[in-house]
Amino acid sequence: MLQISSSTIAPTTDAMKPAGRMCIVTWRPLDANEWLVVPGVALLRHAELPASATATGPGMFGQSDPSAVTAALSAAGLSSIELNAIDVTFRLGATVDDAVDYLAEGGPGREILETIPAGTARDAAIADVREALSDHVDDAGVHLGGGIWIISARR
Repeated sequence: MLQISSSTIAPTTDAMKPAGRMCIVTWRPLDANEWLVVPGVALLRHAELPASATATGPGMFGQSDPSAVTAALSAAGLSSIELNAIDVTFRLGATVDDAVDYLAEGGPGREILETIPAGTARDAAIADVREALSDHVDDAGVHLGGGIWIISARR
């Protein structure tokens, strides 16, 4: 995953035409992403939050702080920097079981589950996630909200 910093953006900006435009999409902070918070709260009854959930350093939230993103893009020589907050709805699965499988197979959900001993403890954690997700089921599946930034800048 690309971490936004002036040193990682500079090669891209060097290749841009004058007045060229860059557009990227990143996650907003964790609290704007219900699709992670709802199952995460259930899991955190059994384990601790992984380091990748923070807004500093590498990880899926490494570009979630608007001031840090703006500073990095400015330092790389970009201007007219805009961060537009977009709310989205994610379908995590057709059923609660599908959603649990999806969340357990990747990202922070998998990281947290790996810290919980297999067997009764992990089964209890998954049961808590299943219960938390059951409040978000409709005829089309399990749906939860999320938040992203659409970031644009010019050279």
